[in-house]
Amino acid sequence: MAFLSRACAAAVLAGGASAFPVYDVDQGEPLPVNDQRGTAFASVSKLDDSRVIQCYTDYANSGGAGTCKILSVDGMAVAEEGTVVFDAKHTQYINVASFSSSSAVVCYLDHLDTEHLECRYLEVGDSSIVASEPYVVDDGAVEISFLSVASLTQEVGIVCWTEPLNELKDRAGVCNKLTLGQAGAVTVGNNVFRHGLLHLGRHRGGLLRDECGGLLERTGRR
Repeated sequence: MAFLSRACAAAVLAGGASAFPVYDVDQGEPLPVNDQRGTAFASVSKLDDSRVIQCYTDYANSGGAGTCKILSVDGMAVAEEGTVVFDAKHTQYINVASFSSSSAVVCYLDHLDTEHLECRYLEVGDSSIVASEPYVVDDGAVEISFLSVASLTQEVGIVCWTEPLNELKDRAGVCNKLTLGQAGAVTVGNNVFRHGLLHLGRHRGGLLRDECGGLLERTGRR
């Protein structure tokens, strides 16, 4: 009976698998984007049908410079179109999310100066990237880890991380809403913790405004 049960289950699985399309995966030509250098915390996000933005820590530059590149795909080949060093210091836990074909947000840990979670708005052109000044997402987020950022729409996204050194939020997962505005302005929502669980609070402040240049600066209270 046990044999028949296993056989029936296998038949069901086989029948279900046939309903899914099968794709051939071909290996394209490799592109050494950081050849023979120390690379870590690589993150990639789609810009459009033929381009992505890649960000990573370059340990061969100033002990860990935060770097982003535009990569294009043409057939089986990948080419580098533009690059920027958004933070020429020791960066960690880099994560990038595109909000449109011409804009992205990169978040990371500033491991040299502040040990804070910082984010920058990236203006993406055909072959250039312009990074804004850094914005500290949370003054209490020190030596964070396991960072992730994602866009929901062209204006709204979310950034999440863990807080290992905060006594109140020890090891808790923390998330903040990000809203893009004109010239790279960002609005950051509040978060509320109860018994170690995160509840996204109402937007009461945390305004980030810049009318000329996309600089990042927080106002309001948490």
